[in-house]
Amino acid sequence: MTGMRILIVVTSISELSLVEPESHGSNTHYHTLDCGWNLPSCAIPYGIFRFLEYDVWIASPAGGSTTIDPATLRFCSNHKCQAALSDPVFQSACEHSRSLSSLDGGDFKAVLFADGIGATVDFRSSSCVDKVARECYENGGIVATIGHGSAALANIHLSDRSLLVSGKQITGSTNEEDRETNELWYLPKTR
Repeated sequence: MTGMRILIVVTSISELSLVEPESHGSNTHYHTLDCGWNLPSCAIPYGIFRFLEYDVWIASPAGGSTTIDPATLRFCSNHKCQAALSDPVFQSACEHSRSLSSLDGGDFKAVLFADGIGATVDFRSSSCVDKVARECYENGGIVATIGHGSAALANIHLSDRSLLVSGKQITGSTNEEDRETNELWYLPKTR
């Protein structure tokens, strides 16, 4: 190992309910969507970082077992995804993810918030996301996101209480993309 430690954060959410349930007379139907973290957005960076001999940790807001979004399994033909799925270290790290509350962001050279629509819920609401990202960034580290992982950036405050993203341009998943996959209706509304 090179001594460089990288943290990949995945969502703890494995199921989302429809934001506005459908009502039919006296019956209300709550539709749910199986979700989790996006396989390529975690497995590909994981494979690259491991190839570079970085010490890669996987964490989630709740810690413990995490779920791959079943919709992203169709991207398994990528060799990095295949390698991760057959790597017992990767599998164990995802099955026993570290809890963000137990980590000091200053211990990492980079924190990557992986894609997954559940991230729009737990990345935005976790004070530990704010803490770990702030500590990493203020210690000279990099805070990066992929897709819905950009939801983490909504509430990351620096020690001076300014937002990490103030004055910066960011990218993430769009409403149009989420509408095409029928995921938009499960995402929390933003102000």
